[in-house]
Amino acid sequence: MTGPSVISKYILVILLFLVIFSVFYFSWVPDPNIGSMKIFPTRIGHLINDYINLRTAIPFILLGAILESGLTTINGVYKKRSLIILSLAVIVTVAEVGQLFLPYRHFDWMDMFWGIAGSVAGMFLAWTCKWLLS
Repeated sequence: MTGPSVISKYILVILLFLVIFSVFYFSWVPDPNIGSMKIFPTRIGHLINDYINLRTAIPFILLGAILESGLTTINGVYKKRSLIILSLAVIVTVAEVGQLFLPYRHFDWMDMFWGIAGSVAGMFLAWTCKWLLS
């Protein structure tokens, strides 16, 4: 089985940047009640507001899966995975530190934990899919 095509790599990169943008956008919205935003259907909005830590993990599950499945240029599996986890830990840290400057938001260590846990879960999910398909 060969690696991803050039077009699929571009799609993964665009998707990667969109998810990273959404992490920063929703982390830095002044009102922490983001489930009440008009872009979310009512039922999903309630889930978002009820499961605050899970809403941190979900985009990082996507980011971990995208990076695990798309970045094949780094030699060494452990080096690649370490860089992915470190990069996503930096992203969740920057998002949390940014909340220190917003009046109704706050820094939360558990959000950092759930972001990193989501990253590892997404990487494991993508690795499992690749393993099953090979």
